[in-house]
Amino acid sequence: HDKILGMFQLRSDILRKKKQVEIEKAENLINEVIYSKPLQA
Repeated sequence: HDKILGMFQLRSDILRKKKQVEIEKAENLINEVIYSKPLQA
């Protein structure tokens, strides 16, 4: 029973890390857009 629980925990940890990376990528993109706009204006 603990083994199954551990696998679920591991999977959710991996998913959370993946989501974190996606969020950070998105934030970096947004920041680039925000900072590059005044230069082009």
